[in-house]
Amino acid sequence: MVVRRLARVSTDTEQDSPRQYRPELGQQQRRTRRPLWCDQNMTFLEARSLDEPERPALVAMLAQEHAAGWLVDQLRRRSPSFDDFAVWSDGAPVGALRGNTRTSFAGNNAFDEFELPRGPHAFLSGIFIATQARGTDAAALLVRSFVLAAEERGATFIAGTMDRSFDGGVRRGFFEKCGFVITLSQQFGAPTDDLLGTLSSL
Repeated sequence: MVVRRLARVSTDTEQDSPRQYRPELGQQQRRTRRPLWCDQNMTFLEARSLDEPERPALVAMLAQEHAAGWLVDQLRRRSPSFDDFAVWSDGAPVGALRGNTRTSFAGNNAFDEFELPRGPHAFLSGIFIATQARGTDAAALLVRSFVLAAEERGATFIAGTMDRSFDGGVRRGFFEKCGFVITLSQQFGAPTDDLLGTLSSL
């Protein structure tokens, strides 16, 4: 599935330009913080915070796709310490992200290689994309949804730890494309504003 950027919903203006406007969204299109993209077959991808009734379908997809066991176990239930996001295609989940949009890296030696601004900060714990959605913009859309949520909660910096268990080069390239800097110790991070600028141009 080849994703193209068609009618991305604006997050910065009161009303979208005529080129971006989608009549079926009506007034809901104004001031939304929910990224929407669609592919050449008019199949929409939507990334947003996970609603609890949707959790079983997301966990079933992760298990079927043989996602990392720790991520499947974590996403089986809501955690007060983390925020869960999902990306959907035609009503089915094709990706998941777990992170913390309200934390601080102060005193955390793992992120000493970064020049951290004053907190709060956000931590991207894990991300997974289903096989059929890889190679599309589903992963970037999911990260952008998380970054927007972190920005709304005042996070000035977003970071995480690279999973080097498999596809290390692919993962590194993806995070760099999103705007993250990767350190020698395989931590990735960047200021929130920088990430939003990069992700909005992908």
